[in-house]
Amino acid sequence: WTYVGGCTGSYTPTATPTFDQSDIGGCPEEYDSSTNYGEGDKVSATPEGEVFGKIYECKSWPDSGFCKLEEYKPVPGGAIHGENPLWMNAWTYVGGC
Repeated sequence: WTYVGGCTGSYTPTATPTFDQSDIGGCPEEYDSSTNYGEGDKVSATPEGEVFGKIYECKSWPDSGFCKLEEYKPVPGGAIHGENPLWMNAWTYVGGC
């Protein structure tokens, strides 16, 4: 390494960013097993013990046929923890809300 020079002056630390749910229009409705979901439909699921939800979008045909089946409902973190990896066949994680 070759020393090029140092910095002068100082900057104050920036504030920690915050997540404001109202900025994104809120969450879509929670998954409901009595709803006949189809391609492009969005639902939300809130992990137990968390404040903010996660948004999922029903995949295109032929995978969209699974979206209405409760066995394929989105489970936040389910695939990671081995609880219900089936949801990944029907739903795509979109983001937080």
